[in-house]
Amino acid sequence: MKRLKTISKYNIILLLSIIFSLIVVNTYNFKSKYIGKEKEITGFVKEYKKSDKLILTIKAKEKVMVYYDKDIIINYNDYILVKGNLEKPKENTNFNMFNYKKYLNSKRINYIM
Repeated sequence: MKRLKTISKYNIILLLSIIFSLIVVNTYNFKSKYIGKEKEITGFVKEYKKSDKLILTIKAKEKVMVYYDKDIIINYNDYILVKGNLEKPKENTNFNMFNYKKYLNSKRINYIM
């Protein structure tokens, strides 16, 4: 009986360490494959939203968020060439408010174009 309690304690410790590891891996800031000076990116359209601007998520070497002013016809998994300037997302300017940079990092997006 004493051995059974010991085993279950180790199982709980193992489970907690696995959960902690998954949290750390998901919030880890990965290193970008871009240097930030690229002017053209080719990739597949993974997401798009139409509002006052067209917002695309392109999967190339890594995911990149693209903002486009004009309305174009586009579909998921279209292979497109995007020209523009890569920029890092800005940090939040108000304390304890929504942080767009952290939000994009959680989706594994380091740059916007």
